[in-house]
Parts: sequence; structure tokens; C-alpha cells
Amino acid sequence: MSQCGIKGARLAEERQRRIMLRLTSRELYGIEVDFDSLDEEEREADANEKLAEFDESIAKLNGYIERMAPNMKAMDRLDDVEAKLVETEKARKESKTAREQFNDVKKRRCNLFMKAYDHISGRIDGVYKSSQ
Repeated sequence: MSQCGIKGARLAEERQRRIMLRLTSRELYGIEVDFDSLDEEEREADANEKLAEFDESIAKLNGYIERMAPNMKAMDRLDDVEAKLVETEKARKESKTAREQFNDVKKRRCNLFMKAYDHISGRIDGVYKSSQ
């Protein structure tokens, strides 16, 4: 077979493959692939080469996405820190309330002690002054 015959056979195979791809894409996905915008070089390109190029491109993009993953983990850590901050603020408010209550009880106890002391001191003074 001559060079032209081989090239013609390849073009015929390629057309047949494109027709089958159109039918398959249309039947499965409702998508019709339009190869008319491709230039002659792209039409004749080996499908395995293109597939390898696409696989390489996909691998690069997957690598890029994986490098982005730590940033996603940072968001999770931020959420954890914010939750702990809310808990800390709540604990601080509870501590302040408990301290205020303690100081109130301490002040009341001191006032009651002083009231009792003054009363006892007045009674003792009266006993000492009357006995002299």
C-alpha cells in the first residue's frame, strides 16, 4: 500500500473513531463532541500521546490540590481554636462571678465579726466598769 493509501486509511479510521465517539458521548451523556475546531495536526495526533499529556496534566493538578490540603487543615485548626476561645471566655466569666461572690461573703463575714466584736466589747466594758 502506498503512503497516500496508508494516510487515507488512517484518516478514515480517525473519522470512524470520531463518529463512534460522538455517538457514544451523545448516547451516554447527551454531549456531542465537535471536532471541526481542531486543526489537521491535532486531528492526526496519536490518541495515546494526548492521553499521556492529559494524564500528566491531571497528575500536576492533583499535586497542586494536595499541596493546598494543609491550608484546609488550617481552617479546621482555626475552628478548634475559636471553640477553645469561647470556652476560655466562658470560664473567665464564671471565675469572675465566683471571685465576686467570694469577696461578698468575705465582706459580710467581716461585717458580722465586727458587729459581734463591738457588741462583746461593749458588754465586757460594762462588766469591767461596774466591778470597779
